[in-house]
Amino acid sequence: MRALLLSLLQGVTVMLAAWLLYVFALSHGATVDGARAQAFAVLVLGNLGMILTSRSHTRSVLATLGTPNRALWLVVALALLALALALYLPGPAALFRFAPLDGMQWLAALGAATAGVARGGLYKGLRTQPDRKNGAVIGKGRGWYFSPRRILGGGCLGVFCVRGGFFS
Repeated sequence: MRALLLSLLQGVTVMLAAWLLYVFALSHGATVDGARAQAFAVLVLGNLGMILTSRSHTRSVLATLGTPNRALWLVVALALLALALALYLPGPAALFRFAPLDGMQWLAALGAATAGVARGGLYKGLRTQPDRKNGAVIGKGRGWYFSPRRILGGGCLGVFCVRGGFFS
């Protein structure tokens, strides 16, 4: 049940990031088709990010990239190809009413997707047991602690990460 709730929270966070970018793009002069294309890109990139962060409950995304998984890379490649075709081929772009994205719009979509996914990844490295050798306890009784070794050596995405407890 906890894993389901965490997954729902991650999905809602990515959806919120897509909506916020859509509203931001419209308020800064983007066309509706351009804003729609950016929001769709955030959804696709965010879902790929959630797949990558869900590969391990204890290791960081970077640490899991070294684990061979041909099916994963096939899914990633096909999703990115489908996204590019939907945005840049005239037929699919007209069907979905997408405008092609420029470099800055891609960066904004990637940033929004990363922000949406990173929120879920922040929990990965927090442990229920403090690491007396490599980290300092910062939330007495909560199992939250800061560990520079976990950040630099992998194991989480961000400064604070969770392992065990409510989010396992």
